[in-house]
Amino acid sequence: MARVVLTQPLPRIAGIGRALRARGLSVLELPFARLVPELPPELASQVESADWVIVVSPAALTFLLDALQDRWPGRAGLAVVGPGSLASLQSRHLSGAPSSIVSPGTPPWDAASLINTPPFLAPDGLRCLVIRGDGGGELWIDSLRDRGALVKVLPIYRRRAVEPATEIIEALRSWTADVEPIDWVFTQTATIAGCRKLLGERFGTQRSERDRALVVHARIADEARAAGFHHVAMIEPGVEALASALESC
Repeated sequence: MARVVLTQPLPRIAGIGRALRARGLSVLELPFARLVPELPPELASQVESADWVIVVSPAALTFLLDALQDRWPGRAGLAVVGPGSLASLQSRHLSGAPSSIVSPGTPPWDAASLINTPPFLAPDGLRCLVIRGDGGGELWIDSLRDRGALVKVLPIYRRRAVEPATEIIEALRSWTADVEPIDWVFTQTATIAGCRKLLGERFGTQRSERDRALVVHARIADEARAAGFHHVAMIEPGVEALASALESC
């Protein structure tokens, strides 16, 4: 049976863990952060007044739709960064609908790739509302503004660091004492450093030569290789792609 360590933030990690266990996989949830919603006032009216709402992650999409109570106000288009967000959207039952939904057709699944698709190639005068957490890359936003878009950035959640639970640490200690390989799932570069520190400080071991890193972006793959992982696999975002990768190993 495949053994997988998830490192996505709370609360998203819990749903992913349940889905993988339902498929018979052995899963440890090792979050290093919790995403806490901080919703701005008049969120619905801000969505309604936009031409396009750009949502940069599945977590941001979940917080947005939860806040809107699955009611899409107005007819703004919706732009999302990849298959994970599209799958999350399809799982919801919206009252009302965006006028159009766009996403990059191929990797890399990120905002920089998204704005190289219509209508963002020539967005002169388009009112774009960016939904994300606190912080994040600015270059793609600057590029969108340079093309003439009217961009407003709206953070709707904050990231809080968390310490892994004691029972997870002990379960991971047992796993790492075994020679059987572990699949580590990384959706952010920061969690790679967190895992290396945890293994080195708590257990006095590094497993990167025998284990596999499953990543969703080339930038994360580069970080995993730099951290010593000999086996790195690129996968599409989303639970189904992750489950397929684990079941095929």
